[in-house]
Amino acid sequence: MNNILKVASISLALSLGSALAVAQEGVGGAVKSGAEAAAGAVERGAEAAAGAAKSGADAAVSAVTGSTNWTADNVSATMPFGSIDVGAAGTTPGSVGTWVNSRSAAEKAELTGRCNVITNRTYANRYPASAEAFCRNFQTAQNSAGKAK
Repeated sequence: MNNILKVASISLALSLGSALAVAQEGVGGAVKSGAEAAAGAVERGAEAAAGAAKSGADAAVSAVTGSTNWTADNVSATMPFGSIDVGAAGTTPGSVGTWVNSRSAAEKAELTGRCNVITNRTYANRYPASAEAFCRNFQTAQNSAGKAK
């Protein structure tokens, strides 16, 4: 009977050992899978946060500088300067330069972008001669005094 107990004890020990090994492997795999999933989620979250931060920063810069991708599609032939009234700027590089110096940074950036489109030879017939003349004076004023201040 003593031998039967020894054999039963060994069998039980082997069975429990095998069951324990399987359970540990399953738990280890689950822990590893959970850790990998968490790491992936953290990485995706960080990427999303970085993207959102970049978008927010771009929006802030655009709001401060008035930077827009100016094209012939958004520079109207009938209102080439949008809501900026350039009538008081005068018709010489000096008077335009003086007028521009009293504009905000956003307005200066907008005028620069719009004038880059208006003076583009591709659109030579699209904009009024007065708009082209203003832009030439604006660009001359910028070039002679550096960037308009």
